[in-house]
Amino acid sequence: MAKILDRYVIKQGATLPAFTRTLKTRTSAGVETPIDLTGATSVSFIYSEQDGDEPDQSTSVTRSVTVTDASNGVVVFAPVAGDTAAVGQFYGEFYAVLASGDPIRVPSDKGEYIEFCVVKNVGGP
Repeated sequence: MAKILDRYVIKQGATLPAFTRTLKTRTSAGVETPIDLTGATSVSFIYSEQDGDEPDQSTSVTRSVTVTDASNGVVVFAPVAGDTAAVGQFYGEFYAVLASGDPIRVPSDKGEYIEFCVVKNVGGP
């Protein structure tokens, strides 16, 4: 069963508000600490359509994010028009390649996702 750790809702056709989050990792003691993104070579938000409790990897979309505070792991995902053109619910996660070369995904535990929801607007321009 998928576990939704966070939710980002935006109206169809909108590109604001952006989605700002602090990327964190969980220690073996269960303590969450920010991920230091200083020197990271790549940071992105990846989302795909929901296929029951699993993401449909064949529909995945990868978008670069802006790192606004590298040492504290703060990032901003700003969708483009194509991301919000169709109404739907998607599973998402952040992906980074750290300065060490190690890749990390947030949320990092199996079956945990961010729910990215594009909801119907009321019409108009």
